Amino acid sequence: LGDQETIAIIGHNPALLELAQWLLKQPPAQLPTGSFMNLCIPIEHWHQLAKGKAKLNALLTPQQFSYTHFVRKQKKRTNPDTTGRKRDLADTLQSLQNWLNDLEPGVQLGLDDEFLHQYRIALRRSRAIAESIREVNGSKLLARPVKQLKNRAGATSHLRDLHVLLQQLPELCGGNDELETGLRTYFEEAADAEQQLLNKSLASKRHQKRTQDWLSLIESGAFQKLARSLSHKDIRTTIDRRMTQCNQKTAELTPESSDEQIHALRKLYKRARYLMELEPDRWKGPLKMVKARQQLFGRFQDLAVQIQLLHQFRWNSPKALPAAVAGLETQLTQRKVEVREQILALGGLDGSPL
Repeated sequence: LGDQETIAIIGHNPALLELAQWLLKQPPAQLPTGSFMNLCIPIEHWHQLAKGKAKLNALLTPQQFSYTHFVRKQKKRTNPDTTGRKRDLADTLQSLQNWLNDLEPGVQLGLDDEFLHQYRIALRRSRAIAESIREVNGSKLLARPVKQLKNRAGATSHLRDLHVLLQQLPELCGGNDELETGLRTYFEEAADAEQQLLNKSLASKRHQKRTQDWLSLIESGAFQKLARSLSHKDIRTTIDRRMTQCNQKTAELTPESSDEQIHALRKLYKRARYLMELEPDRWKGPLKMVKARQQLFGRFQDLAVQIQLLHQFRWNSPKALPAAVAGLETQLTQRKVEVREQILALGGLDGSPL
């Protein structure tokens, strides 16, 4: 092969699959459209190429690296969005846990950010349901699992923040290619490091044990009894209570309120939304308004995090485009002020179903 150690072949089936079947002793049975194969062939010259000579290093199918393809291939029983409405809460939590298990390979591969986004949503929905059951019944059975669900979501937060920043860099940099390249290089390295930490956590025995313990709990008779005791009226009462908290804390916001207060309020709206989504037909009007507010609070949080990330960049790379980075930071700070003013102008929100 001379000096060329790596070659790429792009083609169609059945030719590529037939080539793999000839090169590999244990070839894949199928090669779906859009798949990638990485083969190692320990030869120095083409004439040494022989049947079964290659080793398969990796095989990636679209279902593994594309969330759109993955979700299209999922069976309805594994998707909580299609089953949760008609099941009781215990079944919904089991469906969510199955969904989390299905998402994990894509989360660990890290090639499509949407896997992680949906993973976080499933964790938060699970926590919202478990918290509501505990709130109504006062059971200590769910105290530790709720905390663990919170910690699992928290362990993904920084990586998600980096994903959002990287997705928005072209818009944020406004055509400044040098600035975008510098920031992308820095934050992609940070995202890769964070991805490795997350993968290590997801592969740990501790994570596997906690996942199994959680599944065993929600399948237990004791939990089934607790879940059945939470009626539609209880869910409505819990939502009303959370919306009252949201309205009160929204009214208490002042220009001097800290970012942490606004961030905590965003979480309250999100927890109320996840409960409303258990019965979306009942909560159509309020759910639409809660989503709109959550998006507004989310923009504020994204801007606050992005300003912090730029601080980090300037601290670690003080000589890298200082004027451009400072200018971008000023723009983000002004946007944050504008969003804060929109939040302060919000009034109360009726949580009753229309």
